[in-house]
Amino acid sequence: MKPLLRRSDGDSGMRESIAKLIYKGLSERPRSQSLQYFELQHAFQVATGRSLSQYAEDVVAMVDQLQEERYIRWETPGRRMPLIFQGIDFDEWSRKMNGEKDAAQSVTYHVTGPNARINHHSTDNSTNVVTENGGIQEHLEALRQAIEATQLSRPERQSALDIVEAVDAQFASGAPKKSVVTALLSALPKVADIATIAGTLVAFVK
Repeated sequence: MKPLLRRSDGDSGMRESIAKLIYKGLSERPRSQSLQYFELQHAFQVATGRSLSQYAEDVVAMVDQLQEERYIRWETPGRRMPLIFQGIDFDEWSRKMNGEKDAAQSVTYHVTGPNARINHHSTDNSTNVVTENGGIQEHLEALRQAIEATQLSRPERQSALDIVEAVDAQFASGAPKKSVVTALLSALPKVADIATIAGTLVAFVK
């Protein structure tokens, strides 16, 4: 049985950890160099011993928050996995992080509402329970096969498969959120077969 996502109201401690890993990854490289999503997944696995795909809602909420504060810029370039760049106000974030570190204080990010999210030209609505589980599982398996058939590097394929696991967990919860499912699927490589299957999966969320 695949693990379900954490509490629907989010885990503020885990979101803080995600934010710290994003900051650490970006601060260690030049402004023009991105932090790749699979690098964030690996860093999270090493730091916590857990899979980032288990915290999909927390990632969506935290990235949304950091983008609103202009600390980061999130891009999904063509067929590749998402990239995270330093935002316009990254220097302000750096001063805040370093100042609070010197003062031995922790950083707390306040995310508004349990449905805080990455919202790409869409609105978030509570969704009904999906009952077409058989069809969903068939499409998820087809999505996994399509990813395995791509020419992506092994880390990028694994990152994409982790995203599919997070989508699977959303449906397994019995109350998938369309905003989360859409945001996750939009992060997959923009390859014809993958995009087609992803669009079908979004349609399953009422």
